[in-house]
Amino acid sequence: DHITIETARGTIKMRALVSRAERHVSVGGRELPVVSLVWSFGFAGAVTGPAANLLSPDLIDPITSIQESKAWLGKVRKAV
Repeated sequence: DHITIETARGTIKMRALVSRAERHVSVGGRELPVVSLVWSFGFAGAVTGPAANLLSPDLIDPITSIQESKAWLGKVRKAV
């Protein structure tokens, strides 16, 4: 199925692959799922279309110039 992922920065629609590879994380006593997104192919790479970096905040480490944020909150739902 296709899913829609929405963050404060934007929304993308992509195909979902459900696996047991990611564990849940405990937050305030609640077990919440972890969602992994591929973002490293770039705009002209082997995979085209929506990329996770469209959803992530623009936070760059000033020393290394590497993206600082590795995790962020968002809504995941089945696409219409």
